[in-house]
Amino acid sequence: MSVSWKTFLKVSWITAGLIVAALTLTLSLQSLADNLEDDRKLHLAKQVMLAQKCGSCHTLKVQEFDWAATIGPDLTHQAKRARSSHWLRLHLENPEVIPDAELEEKFRGKVRLMPSFSHLSEQELNSVTYFLTTLD
Repeated sequence: MSVSWKTFLKVSWITAGLIVAALTLTLSLQSLADNLEDDRKLHLAKQVMLAQKCGSCHTLKVQEFDWAATIGPDLTHQAKRARSSHWLRLHLENPEVIPDAELEEKFRGKVRLMPSFSHLSEQELNSVTYFLTTLD
């Protein structure tokens, strides 16, 4: 091998190493940004749920929530109900469009008790929906 060929291989390996390092850093920064966005959504959702007094009707026993109301369903394990984000969002904006058959039996006929939260901003609704889908 000539000297120039060895130099070329060294430069190629260094370049490849720099590319891998840059990709790793980019992915790490994206992951950090995603985590920060998720944290912002969770924080906003908690603020909205407290302000809207969701604990007046719902049980929720996670993190800083210690609600024990029984008018509406227990939200503690909401994600296990396998409701889509779309379903949750629709229910928050206009609860009466959800058919009774899609509700737990003990809450059928009571959907009119759930107020509409269509007055909330897009960001607030998205945050609450996101939070509810995280509750295992």
